[in-house]
Amino acid sequence: MPSFKTLTSKQIEMIHYQLLKKMGQQPAPLSKDGRNRLESALAKIEPYFGVENYKTVCEKASAVLEAINQNHPFADGNKRVSLIVFEKLLQMNIKNLKLRKVSQTTKEKFILNTANHHNSREERVRCCEIYIGDKI
Repeated sequence: MPSFKTLTSKQIEMIHYQLLKKMGQQPAPLSKDGRNRLESALAKIEPYFGVENYKTVCEKASAVLEAINQNHPFADGNKRVSLIVFEKLLQMNIKNLKLRKVSQTTKEKFILNTANHHNSREERVRCCEIYIGDKI
């Protein structure tokens, strides 16, 4: 399996900055604690003592989505940023991917259930598979 391409914390900070600016909000700089939380979210998918705990693209992308949601690195916009990062990770790691149209209501439910610990790892992976269809 090819190596999983990811985003850096700086790239995610830029996504957050652009998102809040687009919404007419003034983004606050990421605190040291926030940066540590973001780095921790990205580290979640790294092998642990040489063991890959997240093997598929969907497992890895949804693990980062969950970690950003639950680590709250930003003062505002964590759920929205996590969804954008999730979609970008899928696009970076699946050749010729065109994300399926998913309703805003479905996206909101997915993100809120993740943020509130109401879905399992398996449910997050199934939601990911809805996004990508038969591209696995």
